[in-house]
Amino acid sequence: MKVEIRKTVTEMVEMSLPMYVRNSAIHFYKIISEGEVIQVCQSKFGNNSITEVSVSIALHGNWEVSTEEEFETAFYKVSEYFKDKLS
Repeated sequence: MKVEIRKTVTEMVEMSLPMYVRNSAIHFYKIISEGEVIQVCQSKFGNNSITEVSVSIALHGNWEVSTEEEFETAFYKVSEYFKDKLS
């Protein structure tokens, strides 16, 4: 008999803050503290957002380290998108 078993690994890692990560082509995160993370969603389909999320959201899945410049560029573009919508 074959049985599929899924295992979860919990790991504590040390990180310098702020830390910038991304987990897709459209989701960028600035981790400020354990309880404060800014998420920027920059979508070509208009589903843009800037919101506060948990660290577990930012570090879920296949995330990779990003740069402050990349985060700030996405933040600026989404901010401009909302300015245009309001004017």
